[in-house]
Amino acid sequence: MLVLDNQAPIVAAIENYFGTFDFEVHACAEVHQAIARLEENRYRVVIVDPRLGATELQEGLEFIRSVRNAQPESLVIILTAYKTATIAEFAKQMMVSVIEKPVPLPDLAQVVFGALDKKRPG
Repeated sequence: MLVLDNQAPIVAAIENYFGTFDFEVHACAEVHQAIARLEENRYRVVIVDPRLGATELQEGLEFIRSVRNAQPESLVIILTAYKTATIAEFAKQMMVSVIEKPVPLPDLAQVVFGALDKKRPG
């Protein structure tokens, strides 16, 4: 799992929670770090907050587009406290889920595991 979010408490909570389900979580606070991870690893799940402090929304959305191009099989989830019409339309075009912060971790896990189950053959 790759997590791109600059809020350390959220990242730590996701790492700890999904670690109990044997997910290896790679956390990045900046887009360039996440791009490097994406080039080095394959991810089943990518969770992205496209608004990273001073980072323009467009940079976060471009990262999601990069994930879709490089690893189209990955489950991509936008995790944001600022769901705008721009984000909603982008998510629809990219066929990614949007979850608004704050979200209880069991609810996030339900989305992740539900989507992964749908991708399993059989």
